[in-house]
Amino acid sequence: MLLLNDVWNKDAQKWMLLKPLLSTGASGSKTIVTTRSRRVAEIMGTVTADNPSLLGQEDCLSLFYQCV
Repeated sequence: MLLLNDVWNKDAQKWMLLKPLLSTGASGSKTIVTTRSRRVAEIMGTVTADNPSLLGQEDCLSLFYQCV
């Protein structure tokens, strides 16, 4: 698992270059990106973005553990 925490880079071109490299990990591996920017979440575009600000800390941890 790779965790990219609190990402702020909104340059879609740079992310498009990086995404193929992140998808070449071992079978079953995951990359989790956290951000406070809706635009960054849209650029990632691989799954529906969750808004953890609406969740309590325990629920956020539960979501994280489910992804791991």
